[in-house]
Amino acid sequence: MEKKKGKLFVISGSSGVGKGTLLNLLLKQHPDLKLSISTTTRKPRPGEVDGVNYFFTDKQEFLKEVENGGQSLTAIATAQKKPGLKKL
Repeated sequence: MEKKKGKLFVISGSSGVGKGTLLNLLLKQHPDLKLSISTTTRKPRPGEVDGVNYFFTDKQEFLKEVENGGQSLTAIATAQKKPGLKKL
């Protein structure tokens, strides 16, 4: 099976700047794009749905998943409360 190469686009910004609006427009206009859903240890905000907006979990389960190799390096950096991957 031939591996397809893709491109990774990162949409980031402060809360309320329109990341979700931009993502919704991009996904509608480009159905070939796929959205990666992040895991967070914060509580859901009103209207957020587990598995749609984020995968919501508690810190203990999150760290257990990291230890078992189920999360990316970004998850480890987030769990350590470090901006970026410098300390890994």
